[in-house]
Amino acid sequence: MQKFGQNKEAAELSYNAALVHYNAKQFSTAVTVLRELRKKYPNHQYILLISQMLAKSLLESNQLDEALGEFEWLLKQYTQVKATKNDSMAKETEKAIAFVLYQMAEKSVKEKQFEKGANAYLALVKRYPKVEIADKAIFEAAAAFESANQYTKAAETFMILPKQYASSPLTVKGVLRAASAYKKDNKPQQAATTFLFITNNFPQDSMAFQAIGFAASVYDSIPDKKNAAVTYELAYKRYPKNEKTPSFLYSACLSYDEAKMTDEAIRCSKDLVRDYPKSTYALDAAFSIPMAYANAKKWDLAAQEYHNFLKMYQEDKEKLIAAYIGAARAYMELKEEDKAIADYEATLKNYDKFGLQIKNADPGIPAEAAFYIGEHEFHKMDPIILKGKEKDKAKIVKQLVDILQKAMGHYSKSAAYASEKWTFRATNKMGMLFVTMAAKIREQEMNAKKEEEKFAERITIVQQLPSYYEQARPIFQKNIDLARDQGFYNKDVIEAEEGYIEMFYQGCAVFVEVADAFAHAPLPDSAAIVQEYIYEEMVKADAIEAAHEDLEAYREELQNKSNAAKELAVPQCATGIKASAHYGIDNQWTAKLFETLKSLDEANEALATKIEKFDPSTLFSDPTYFKTKARIEQISKSEVMTPEERINTFREIIKDAKAEAEKLRAELADLQKQLASGMSAATEAEPSMSEPAAEPEAEPAAPAKKKAAKKKGKKK
Repeated sequence: MQKFGQNKEAAELSYNAALVHYNAKQFSTAVTVLRELRKKYPNHQYILLISQMLAKSLLESNQLDEALGEFEWLLKQYTQVKATKNDSMAKETEKAIAFVLYQMAEKSVKEKQFEKGANAYLALVKRYPKVEIADKAIFEAAAAFESANQYTKAAETFMILPKQYASSPLTVKGVLRAASAYKKDNKPQQAATTFLFITNNFPQDSMAFQAIGFAASVYDSIPDKKNAAVTYELAYKRYPKNEKTPSFLYSACLSYDEAKMTDEAIRCSKDLVRDYPKSTYALDAAFSIPMAYANAKKWDLAAQEYHNFLKMYQEDKEKLIAAYIGAARAYMELKEEDKAIADYEATLKNYDKFGLQIKNADPGIPAEAAFYIGEHEFHKMDPIILKGKEKDKAKIVKQLVDILQKAMGHYSKSAAYASEKWTFRATNKMGMLFVTMAAKIREQEMNAKKEEEKFAERITIVQQLPSYYEQARPIFQKNIDLARDQGFYNKDVIEAEEGYIEMFYQGCAVFVEVADAFAHAPLPDSAAIVQEYIYEEMVKADAIEAAHEDLEAYREELQNKSNAAKELAVPQCATGIKASAHYGIDNQWTAKLFETLKSLDEANEALATKIEKFDPSTLFSDPTYFKTKARIEQISKSEVMTPEERINTFREIIKDAKAEAEKLRAELADLQKQLASGMSAATEAEPSMSEPAAEPEAEPAAPAKKKAAKKKGKKK
């Protein structure tokens, strides 16, 4: 080139050489050759073409600033120089400039200069708003602001797309990103509104329906349950034929209910049931109608709708059972106990038939039903008063015993379902049946008129009481043993402890009461005794002396009986104190036992008993085991399940148990592995006898063995 540099042929040759490099995509070499060519031949006939190739070669070589300079020079030639002015080439050059600016912005973003890159993208769009990559530049600018954690600015930038480039394929995607950016910036209201922008402005877009769900979810998370419901319901109003509309409408119904908008929740559920009867959500919607009334405490409507549900839907046995107990609860709130009991009985009947076959069925439902049926029987005792002649009283006692036996059967059934809440409560009620019987006996109307007769009748009544206390006591004790065995400690267990120790106290107190009755018993009329002796022809002086001797003998006999009763009271109190110590129970009745025993026998060794109160934190609980055990027992005893239903249900239980066992084995193997690695590390760290012990480094301790939970108070 140097040799022929001054010749026209040399210029041509140099141009052709540069063209070869350019066409061969040897852009770095092409840049060098083209620069030298333009420098030596500034007036070359192809000078503009040479500059174009140079600009493109610089661009391809990633020399963006130099490329931009070349394209800017070319733009001036095509727009300002009269001799080279060319509108078509000017447009092409502007596109090239826009492309270079885009790459420069992209480079800044790749170098983590997000804000600089975003502003560069926006500057490009501002200069060339109609260039074909303008929408993409807006999108990338917004994405860069996101990367810079400027979420609101990112959202505002994304929203330029629907305003200026509504037809761009990036627009809907950009609006979605804008809504997400508002969410990230903790602006849920703007996020929800932005999601709905798609539904309102691009109703035919594939994302228009989903945007409703996104917006509703945002409202739900605030939580703004009312707006969530209204938004979910948009799907029903605008896209009634979409396959997902029933699920959105059901979500709307639930949200209305959570917003305490009962009427709207019910109207919504009725719409779903009416318009989508074959939907998988129709059943749940129908069931939610009475539930909504119940949540609003409109008990009459709740009961009515539960029964409407029962007429329409019989297939789902779990909801069938739930509807019966829901109706029963509503009637209980309405004080319509007879109707409630009928539904409780239907609950039990259906649970015993179908409930045992339902995986993870709640045993609390039949337990509650049986409990309240028992309560219904128990309350029949309330108005009964023991009165009348002995024959009449005997009939009344028989009536009370019949009630007791029926109530006992229902409470026992409730307890058998192994529901923590109801088992302990029902068992306590069984004990209270006997306590109530004792109270009815004690509070009976007395027929005696004379003091001596009243005394005798009182003694007769009081002596009947211990048998009821003795029957109640082991029932309360059973509750305590069950609680300690299964690892439960709650209000009902505490009541069982109270009842158990109280029965010891009441048994003791009865004998104290008898002793007191004998000690303060009325004496016979001495004048009457004297007259009786005189009538038997005894002189008056002798009659008076004989009467005095009789009265002294009577006093002595009464005192002996009083002392005998006290002696019987002592072991009752002492045993109660020992029972308190055994179970670690220290309550008001324990204190009364100590107080009563001290008044009877200050030297009794039981008074030295120290009670260490039971610590419930030592209990170990495995509710799943006991529920499964109770379920198996109920299935075995079921009189309504067919043999095939029993077998299939047992197989399901076995299948679930094996899966759970496999899971536990895997957890055990993992723990053993951790323990082994911990022991290995400890062995390696142990210093030898011949070397000085190094300062130990802190290492994770091997998993400690759990101490066995100390179960205190289980009676042998």
